[in-house]
Amino acid sequence: VAIMGALYAVFMGGMVKMALNQIRGLPISIGDVFNSFPQAVPLMLAGALNTLGVGLGISFCLVPGLILAALWLLTIPLIVDQNMDAITAMKTSMRTVQPQVFMALLLGFLLMLVAGLGKLACGVGVLLTYPLIPIGLALLYRDCFPERFQQPILPDEDR
Repeated sequence: VAIMGALYAVFMGGMVKMALNQIRGLPISIGDVFNSFPQAVPLMLAGALNTLGVGLGISFCLVPGLILAALWLLTIPLIVDQNMDAITAMKTSMRTVQPQVFMALLLGFLLMLVAGLGKLACGVGVLLTYPLIPIGLALLYRDCFPERFQQPILPDEDR
């Protein structure tokens, strides 16, 4: 299960990075989904820790696992945008989201609900609804770290 979480985090990292570039007005392409591979190790570690932590929290009682999931919503955007290591990103995410944890919980629930509805259309709807997850995470990140969006941040290769 933790391995699936780790692989999911790398894929989601690329999608979040693409969404962040779109929000900044930078050009995007389908290849951007694979631009998170340089950060694969911290993304995989964060994905595995997130999967284990949330799973453990849910096994004790549903609420602790859901709260942990909400507190760690910004982990992937912090890794791909600020090049943080997994532990620092998870701690920063917790500190940032904590004052609005219930709103983050609601956002996470709504994103998963909409993505889940896409599965009802024989799985084809997922192509339309699944991209809403990284877009939602990128928008939450933008709202929590507006200073990162004051001026265009150039892609890594242009720095």
